[in-house]
Parts: sequence; C-alpha cells; structure tokens
Amino acid sequence: MKSLFDDLNYFLLVVEYGSITKLSNKHNLSATTISRRIALLEDELKVELFSRNGRQLVLTKEGRKFYSSLAQPFSDIRDSLDKLLLNNATITGNLLVSMPAFFYREAMVKVLTEFNKKYPTINIEVDTNYYKNELPENMDLSFIIGTPASQDMISRKITELEMSLIAINDGNAYSITQEYFDSKHFIAARKGLTYSVISQDNERITLNKFLDKQVVVNNADLILESLYNYEGYSYLPTLLLRNGFDHTKFQKITLLNDHSSIPVSAIYRSRSNIPAALRALIDFTVAYFQDHSDSDSQA
Repeated sequence: MKSLFDDLNYFLLVVEYGSITKLSNKHNLSATTISRRIALLEDELKVELFSRNGRQLVLTKEGRKFYSSLAQPFSDIRDSLDKLLLNNATITGNLLVSMPAFFYREAMVKVLTEFNKKYPTINIEVDTNYYKNELPENMDLSFIIGTPASQDMISRKITELEMSLIAINDGNAYSITQEYFDSKHFIAARKGLTYSVISQDNERITLNKFLDKQVVVNNADLILESLYNYEGYSYLPTLLLRNGFDHTKFQKITLLNDHSSIPVSAIYRSRSNIPAALRALIDFTVAYFQDHSDSDSQA
C-alpha cells in the first residue's frame, strides 16, 4: 500500500511540476526512478496516464480524470501533515529566498533571526538580486515590493511599507513648492505614478512630469546615494532613512494619495504543493509583521 501511495504522489507531483526533470531537480530525486515508478503505476492501474513524445509528458484523457480525482484529497493530506510538523517544529529543509537588499537589512534580518530560533533545522540562503517579474527556477520564494507584475504568479501579501518622496536636504527642508520640484532631478524607482503633496502654503502640488521616465532603477540603496550626489528626489520606502544613512542629508515629503504605502508580496509557485519549510517561512513572516505592526511601525 505504501508503494502505491508513493507512486500516486509521484504522479501528482509530475503533473504539478510539469515534467519529471523539474521534479527531479527540485526534490533531488532520480529522474530514472520517477519515470520507472510512473510506469509501474500505469501497469498497476492498466491505463496510460501520460502520452510520451520524446521527453515531453502530456496527460491523457484518463490521466486528466485521474488527476482531478486525486488532487484535492492529496492536498488535504499534505496540509494536515504540514500543520502537524509546524505544530511540532520538526521541519527540515533548504530554502533559497530573494528580496531587495534594503528590505533584508531594515526588516527581514530580524524576521529570519527569530525564524531560525524556532526552526533551527531549516536552512535559508538569501539572494539580494531583485526578481520582480519572475521567480527563477531555482528560487523557492521572492519578496517583492508592490504587487506581482503577472497574475500567473501565486502571491501573498506580507506587510505594507510606508512610502514617501525622499529628497536631498539642501537647507530648505520646508520650502516645498512646485519650483522646488522643478529644480530637482527625479530618479525613478517605478513607472506610471502621479504623486500629490502639500506645499508650505497648504496648496496641493501634483507631480507627474516623470511619468515618461525611460530609466528605472530597482536598487533603493543606489537611488538614495544618487539623490545625495545629484541633489534629486525619488519615491522610496521611508524606512530607508531609519538606519544606515545620515538623516541630516535627506528630508521626507509626505504623500497625500494612495501611493503613501505599498504592499510587500511573497511570490511562489503553487498553492497546493507548498513544502512544509516554505509554508513555515511564509506564515511566520506574515505573523511577525502583524505582531510588530504597532510597536515597530516602520518608523
């Protein structure tokens, strides 16, 4: 019975990963073994589950019906096992996670330190390359600033970041006028946004002259350094001014519209086939930010 259960699980995983090779690489399993076990399952059931064209596997009509009947029950079993492991803190695994460098430095280093105390047998490697529009094949999870560019990505909101227009402090910290912004160089971190602020005379200033920016810089730390060098301003997370930079060099200009905050999202591959270690990290991160939203407040 255990052998049959394992074979059914291999079948489901091959369908969910899209190929034997991807399943093999992700779970460090022998592709030959997986292929043999699928063949044994087909012999046991006396039905062809996949049509084979070279290395490509395509579900047959019977295979699709069989997958539909198994997917939800096995998903429920996996969820139950994961919850049991989570409650007992006995999860092991290796995760490769990407995030912007500033987000790791200012926020996630604390989260991962606490996570490691609770789950000491889960190893995490952090990649600070920023993958906003894709999740590389070898990556388990990516934290992105904003919402996923593609609706095909599975995502979960982690927290909200307070955003501001951050400008060089040239001694006129409170002279917020249209002329002030016209005289400064804007360094774009995102395209297509219009911002509104209140001037020193309590007038609304709408800034939209940079909507056609062709150069967008994804590295927030680099933008902040560039602001100082080129006396400019940009739309950035306020927490960048919390640590690591001389606050006297910059000023925060509060925004009035919906762009005053932006979500941080975790993107991953599947809702129904999440490894226990990955589920633990996502749930822990969400809970951490919820618990610290008042005391930390990203100030």
